[in-house]
Amino acid sequence: MRAGLKASELLSLTEQAGVVVLIGHQRRHSRLVKRARHMVTDENFGPLRGVNMEFSLLKPDSYFCNDDPALEWRKRKGVGGPILINTIHDLDLMRFITGHEITKVFAMTSSAARGEEVEDTGGVTVTFDHGAVGTLFFTDASPAPWSYEFTTRENKKYPPVPDNETRDCYHFMGAQCSLGFPSLHSYAYRAATERGWDSPLSMDQSSVEMEDPLFLQMKHFVGVCRGEEIPVCSGRDAVESLAVVLAVQRSADCGRAVAPSELLAEVNEDAVSTCRLDSSNLPISKEPASCSAQTTTARPGLRLWSTTETQA
Repeated sequence: MRAGLKASELLSLTEQAGVVVLIGHQRRHSRLVKRARHMVTDENFGPLRGVNMEFSLLKPDSYFCNDDPALEWRKRKGVGGPILINTIHDLDLMRFITGHEITKVFAMTSSAARGEEVEDTGGVTVTFDHGAVGTLFFTDASPAPWSYEFTTRENKKYPPVPDNETRDCYHFMGAQCSLGFPSLHSYAYRAATERGWDSPLSMDQSSVEMEDPLFLQMKHFVGVCRGEEIPVCSGRDAVESLAVVLAVQRSADCGRAVAPSELLAEVNEDAVSTCRLDSSNLPISKEPASCSAQTTTARPGLRLWSTTETQA
């Protein structure tokens, strides 16, 4: 909750000062992600029925640096761990690619793999604003290639995986079509007399010209600074994703489903009582924000403040 309160304070101050906020969720700049978003939100895909995501890999023992007190935070609950460091990016894309807001979250976690305070494995179930359901399984304690980094191969830090041409870490299911990501393989009953399991599925593959998302992100940053573009991820938009992650943490702790809107309401209340802020000026609303590039409008003459999310 402290992270949410700090975000609320920051956004309130930037709104009052007329500062445009750009949050660096770098995956949103990926051409694979943009194509997936275009396909999933197309009228010939949905309505969306569900989403299945996976983040599975193995963080080496050296990552936890047991002999370095400065990195002790990586083993502390609520500070380190895959929920805050990794799945925030997956859950942000769950919102961004589908164009829908997450209204409720249920999560269960485990720390059995390493026996540390922080989680290493877990599962999340979400419901969307129109009734679809999504799931996310995550672990940083298994030698597996089913994660955004290993499947997209955008980050050259991660070595290639043998026979990894068509492996997907995300699946999007619509009423008319389904999509694997990052393969961009889509499936539908395009020529069937009657759609259903007795008819053959057709498979199509979309393709994109790959370019480093970090490079594209910096080009976008320059465009926003010049007043030529609006933020792909505004401060409000990023706080909506943060609220989902905080709801995952709370649900895992209390054992019940949690609405991200509950946390946003608490943040607003705490910000008003702690900082004596006028609640009418708080940029965090109880109502869902649209998860799109149109969330924030860049206006000439406004200052811009940017922060970059990094994955550790």
